[in-house]
Amino acid sequence: TAVKQEPGCILTESDGSQEIILQDELNLLDDTYRGKEHYIIETPSGKNLRVILPDSSQVLLNAHSRLSYTQKEERLATLEGEAYFEVRKDKEHPFVVQVGNLNIEVLGTCFNVYSYEENDFVETSLIEGSVRLYDSKSPSESFILKPSQKAIYSKNNGKISFHNTDNVKETAWTQNHLVFESEKLGSVFQKIERWYGVHIDLLCPEIANDQISGSFKDEQLPYVMEALKFQYGFNYEITGNNVTINKSNQLKIK
Repeated sequence: TAVKQEPGCILTESDGSQEIILQDELNLLDDTYRGKEHYIIETPSGKNLRVILPDSSQVLLNAHSRLSYTQKEERLATLEGEAYFEVRKDKEHPFVVQVGNLNIEVLGTCFNVYSYEENDFVETSLIEGSVRLYDSKSPSESFILKPSQKAIYSKNNGKISFHNTDNVKETAWTQNHLVFESEKLGSVFQKIERWYGVHIDLLCPEIANDQISGSFKDEQLPYVMEALKFQYGFNYEITGNNVTINKSNQLKIK
């Protein structure tokens, strides 16, 4: 039975030394890590990691993500992937999350940032507090995000749009809840790859643009694939960490 894989996360310190993190939490307040100015934390597919930063802020880093953190005059985090932040208030030392050209500046708040490489947007969802958004190319033009709002920043043209949200879908992953809401199947398969640490080979790409809504809580991969198979009529085969998807009459069953 295929379940979520549990490979280790990688911590790279400012001196270049690396450590494999097998636990679900990394506490950078621990004496082992004190005195370092810069950290890079990387999660593989199939594994989340809770990180306690040197300033006591907490970050839950989703699978297949990368967080770089430096603490000097300001607290600077650079994100690739997805993370949920709970930032400790410190008016003297602003906390800034950089995602490409987008800067998210906070004093103390809870928010979620979603921006994987394959996406042409950055989604910032605010749970409480307030954040200021600005593009590195035009820092004087900034926008304030309010609780129960999300901002979608276009990587292509730098424009930001605002939407109301209850944050249920945006933060569901932090509760081990896999949620799709009118998403293309191609995007759903990418999420499944990261969630379970598998590779999906889609041999019927014509279904990739079909839209789907659904949710799965603590379910194993075969259950999820059976549910999608029932709705879309494809067949699939799981071999180790590989999943092959094709039309029902074209997949050879071993």
